Amino acid sequence: MTKMQYDPLGGKWVSDAGFPCQGMTVSLVLILLLSACHGYTPVSTGPDIHGASVAVWDLDDLSPAIEAVPNMGEFLSAGIIQALQDQKGIDVIEREKIVEVMEELRLGSSELADQETRLRLGRLAGARYMVFGGYQAIEGILRIDLRLVDVETGKVLATSSRTLTSKAPGEWLPAARQAALELVKD
Repeated sequence: MTKMQYDPLGGKWVSDAGFPCQGMTVSLVLILLLSACHGYTPVSTGPDIHGASVAVWDLDDLSPAIEAVPNMGEFLSAGIIQALQDQKGIDVIEREKIVEVMEELRLGSSELADQETRLRLGRLAGARYMVFGGYQAIEGILRIDLRLVDVETGKVLATSSRTLTSKAPGEWLPAARQAALELVKD
């Protein structure tokens, strides 16, 4: 039986004999396209967070290196922040406040990879909830996944996802905003 593995340098699936596996790439693209055609499916609806403070962490870029867009996580997070600020009764903690707390604690980037450290930053900045997530862009298909987390318990309270077909990063921002609104939907 032929085994297949992903070659990150070549950006393709290859067989154990070293031959490209075009069928695997086509299958992956078809799966992503079908999920995009299906629209979105919220995993859960959000809790009532009106009257609470929320901090948004920059989205993690989970894209293959050849697809990566510099600073896109910060750009998409800014859209999420704006969508939440537009909702009445939600107090969004500004990114500068989180950076200020990080500087006071003198945290390094390795420490910030730990979710518990991120939650501690949120608590110290005055947030009751935090929004974390990631995005992945592959061959013109973007997927954004978000989760709303209680900073005291670490419990994920709500999740949302968006998938769209577009290579234009400017079209990704509305998807990030929609995913954010789904998190806090009553």
